[in-house]
Amino acid sequence: MGLASKNSKHEIIFYFMLPKKYQKYLIGSAALVLITIFSLFFSWWRVRPSGPSSKNSPKITFYDVGQGDSIFIQTAEGSQILIDGGPDDSIVNLLSRDLPFYDRYLDLVILTHPHLDHLAGLIEVLQRYQVGLVISNPFSYSSQAYRQWLSLISGDQVVHAVYAGDKFCLDEVCFIALWPDPSVGGSLSAEAEARMGIDSFDPCAVLDEGDCLIWTDENTNNGSLVLLAAYSNKKLLLTGDAETEVWDKLLAENKLEDIDFLKVPHHGSSNGVTLAALEVLKPEFSVISVGKDNRYGLPSPQVLGWSNLYGTVWQTSDQGSLYADF
Repeated sequence: MGLASKNSKHEIIFYFMLPKKYQKYLIGSAALVLITIFSLFFSWWRVRPSGPSSKNSPKITFYDVGQGDSIFIQTAEGSQILIDGGPDDSIVNLLSRDLPFYDRYLDLVILTHPHLDHLAGLIEVLQRYQVGLVISNPFSYSSQAYRQWLSLISGDQVVHAVYAGDKFCLDEVCFIALWPDPSVGGSLSAEAEARMGIDSFDPCAVLDEGDCLIWTDENTNNGSLVLLAAYSNKKLLLTGDAETEVWDKLLAENKLEDIDFLKVPHHGSSNGVTLAALEVLKPEFSVISVGKDNRYGLPSPQVLGWSNLYGTVWQTSDQGSLYADF
C-alpha cells in the first residue's frame, strides 16, 4: 500500500500507546490547528475572492459599533474604504474579522464630521493600519480627539477636503459630494482663525491642495459629508449626522434622487432625515446605525415609521453588523 499507509499505521499505533490524558490533549490540539486553518482560509476567501468571483459587485458592511457610525466598502477589485469609525476602538476587532490578519492597509478612510461617535475608532485605525488617502473636511471644533486626529493625518497621509459638487472614484465605485456647501456654514481659514481663536490648531495645515474652507457653524452635524456612492446602476447615500436643515437645502436644490441604500442620518433622530426627503429618495433598504437601549431613545418612532414606508429597515441594534452586495 506504499509508504503513506505504513506511516499512517505507525501514527495510529503511536496514538494508542499514549496515556488517555494525553490522547485528549492531542485531539484538542489537532482540532485547534484545523479550526485556525479554516478560519484563516475563510477570512482570506471572503475578502480576497479568486477566480470568476473576483468580479462580483462591491460589498458593503454597516458595522455594529454601538451608538455611532462605521461603514466599510470593499470594491470588486479589492480596494478597501472605511467611512467613520464609531465611538471606540471596537472597529479594530470588527475589521480584523473581515480582513486577513496580514492585511494592514486601507485605500481610503473618510471622516464625515469630528464628533466622537464617528471619530474615535478612526484614531485607533490610523495607529494600526496604513492608509492611502484620507478625506476629512476641516472643522472649527476643539476637542482632544479631533486634535489627535489632525496630528495623525498631518504625518505621511495624503489628505483631501471635498465639498458639494466634488467627485472622486476608487476602482468602479464613484462618490459625488452633495454636502457641505461651504458658503452656508464655512469661512476661509484665516477668517475662521481670527473669529474662532483656533490658531493653535489649524485643520487646514494638513490639507495638501486648494482653498481650505473651515466649517464654522456651531452645528457640527450640519457640516457632515453627505456622499452619494454609485456602482453600476446602484446608489448608496452616506449621510453622517446631517440634520433637517441640510435635507431642506438638498431638496430645494434638487440634489436628491431615487436610491437603493440609505444610511439614515443621525442614528434615526427626529431632527435628521425628513419625510419630504424620503419621498424623493425612496430607498429600498434603510440602515439605522444605533446602540441598543441607548440613552437618547433612538431611533425615533416617527423616523422608523417613515422609513418603513419605502422599503426594508435594518437596525444594527437589532441585527448587529449588516452585510450587503452593492
